[in-house]
Amino acid sequence: MWVEGTANGEYLRRSLKTGSWERAVDLCRLIEDADEPGGTPERKEQPVSIDQAVKEYLADAKARELSEATLYKLDIFFRKQFLAWCKSEGYTLLRELDLLAVRSFRSSWKDGAMAKKKKQERLTGFFWFCIRASWITTNPTHNLGRIAVTQAPTDYFTREEFDKLVDSTYLYRESRSEDSLGKTNGTRLRTLLLLMRWSGLRIRDAITLERSRLIGDNLLLYQAKTGTPVYVPFRRKSLRRCGRCQRVTSQTRATSSGVAMVCRKRRWPTGNAAFAGSSRWLDRRRCGCPSFHSPPWASH
Repeated sequence: MWVEGTANGEYLRRSLKTGSWERAVDLCRLIEDADEPGGTPERKEQPVSIDQAVKEYLADAKARELSEATLYKLDIFFRKQFLAWCKSEGYTLLRELDLLAVRSFRSSWKDGAMAKKKKQERLTGFFWFCIRASWITTNPTHNLGRIAVTQAPTDYFTREEFDKLVDSTYLYRESRSEDSLGKTNGTRLRTLLLLMRWSGLRIRDAITLERSRLIGDNLLLYQAKTGTPVYVPFRRKSLRRCGRCQRVTSQTRATSSGVAMVCRKRRWPTGNAAFAGSSRWLDRRRCGCPSFHSPPWASH
């Protein structure tokens, strides 16, 4: 739409660069009230809601081709935790969030130190995204104190402890009943143990490892940084110690199409907890180990 007329004794004829009649009327009023009618009227930006900012941030994260696991964590944190907290506290606009609000939100977290640190990093990144979008001018988390994290180094199993772990897989039951001793679950767990022991893979990578990656005495893996395929020497004969390993893993119908060696389902787990019994198969009462150590194990 165009405007033509006289304002404050000055003749005007120009485009308002809008197709909305309501918007055109508002711009005409701004021109009449302006000291310099010939100048461009300032447009008052509407305040951005927190819900809209979160939607834009998650959409941008998806457009940046982040991993599914990262997108899942961002969605859980912002949609189910951040937005729910803002609603319960009465915050609706993005500009209403300040240091006190962010500090109050952080005090509601019930996680460990490392998880809290990761959440604070995600929250800081969200507000920097809002600053780049010109929705806010300052980052509320700028003066938020850092979370101290003390990490204990991951220890490794001794030869004797590892042998006890392998021996404990022979006592693994097929179900919860006391008289359900069998060989299927024990063989699968023993395969998982030996696979992680001689490949250095983490538990999730070992569970989802495709049998097509095992070529002779080598494992086909990809470097995390460059994605370059590399062949890692692997003691294939260590898996043959499982006895019925080939028959058990064949129950997964694993072929070159890419079914995992250990996991029975085609749907990959989203974390270690997705593997049934992944936190129970290292039972100290059975293996006699003094403590629990997380994989991968270091080679001697």
